[in-house]
Amino acid sequence: EHASSHDDATGAANRYGLRRAVEAALVAQHEGALLLIDVDGFSEINAIFGSAGGDAVLVELAHRLRWELADCEVVARVGDDEFGVLIDSAGRTGIEESANRIHACIASPVLVDAVRVGVSVSIGAATLTATDDFASVLRRASSALALAKDDDDVPIRIHEAREASRAALLAEFRTGLENGEVLVHLQPQIDLATRQVRGR
Repeated sequence: EHASSHDDATGAANRYGLRRAVEAALVAQHEGALLLIDVDGFSEINAIFGSAGGDAVLVELAHRLRWELADCEVVARVGDDEFGVLIDSAGRTGIEESANRIHACIASPVLVDAVRVGVSVSIGAATLTATDDFASVLRRASSALALAKDDDDVPIRIHEAREASRAALLAEFRTGLENGEVLVHLQPQIDLATRQVRGR
């Protein structure tokens, strides 16, 4: 059971373990958020120190995350250089506090082959909603992570529940337009003195 839900290299939970934790939180309707953490420039670390050096960095980062975030639901390795963290706070303040703790715990360089290697991460977060499943939460967190990676000045992006609702509304509106289900009425604004249309 432990082997099926944990990553051999780092000892953290694996993708399956994270999925189980997220699905349990959704069933219980707990407030929470999924944070995806991507190690910046990991391919360069691998190129310089080899796969063994890259693994050493991941093992150390997993240890730091599990130590710093011991109060969270789960810390998991979900990709080659990507971790997932499930926290029980869905508010922006709680997410930002967790992100700050993550950045603080990885601020110290990692020692690889007697070389101090500086590591930074980008973070994308998505709040859990009643209509979510694991795939949709992961997709929104991944989308937020992509935005964070594209903007060095904003190391964390949050895809909140209200953004998901807005996206769903826009999708329904587009479908309605394509199917001819939207009837638009315009109310013109007329200048009473000149009887000219000034706007709509």
